[in-house]
Amino acid sequence: MYVPPTPSDVFYSETIPKDPKKHAEEKKKRRDRYHATKKLAKDMTDEELLKARQKWKETARRRREEKRARERAFKGEDDPLSLDGTIKQEKQ
Repeated sequence: MYVPPTPSDVFYSETIPKDPKKHAEEKKKRRDRYHATKKLAKDMTDEELLKARQKWKETARRRREEKRARERAFKGEDDPLSLDGTIKQEKQ
């Protein structure tokens, strides 16, 4: 049975962008929230900076791996085994 949505069930994307004033308020609220939680590297303690750098390095490593996987899939090199049964060496 279909139940029409109540005003509280209407999604943000259906209401806020249609009203320019509300949209501007929402953007400002999100921007202020971002700047309140944002922390620059120069303002971090040594321990926080070390943890942040480890996180950045891990993210970069994962991003590079995913990029290589997409490139291999695009080239049709999903299978690391060649036709003669030997294992292909990855370029580094």
